Amino acid sequence: MLCAAGLAAASSLGAAALAGAAGAAATVVLYAAPGGSGSCASASSPCTLLASLVAATGGSYAGDAVTIDASAGTYKELSTQTDIAAGPLASLAIAGAGAAGTTLKLQQGGNLTITSGSVSLSGFTVTNLTGSTGPSSDYGAITNDTGASF
Repeated sequence: MLCAAGLAAASSLGAAALAGAAGAAATVVLYAAPGGSGSCASASSPCTLLASLVAATGGSYAGDAVTIDASAGTYKELSTQTDIAAGPLASLAIAGAGAAGTTLKLQQGGNLTITSGSVSLSGFTVTNLTGSTGPSSDYGAITNDTGASF
């Protein structure tokens, strides 16, 4: 049998647990596919990798842990300078379907720069990086600014 003091203590612990859960970062998953043209909101409506990066860092998910779930294929739409400001996010993970079947092919001038926050990239083979065999103008790079991590 719970006494009044025990009930009050249990009630305040439950409230504290709920408050802690309310302050936790939400987990958001966006979906990308080569040539995707959807909303990014579901695997059946994927957008391009670039569109998912824009959606993730556009301000709607500040404080959230965002994962971009990239289906197998070759992603080559990064042909210009692309800056990722992930600072407002709790985290940003870009997860390919496996290095054997998911390729991020950087194009000439297709530099990917992490300008803030922390970004992880997994499950991809990255090709055409600067320093590869051939003219350096044919390749892109992945870099991070001071204070950002990749």
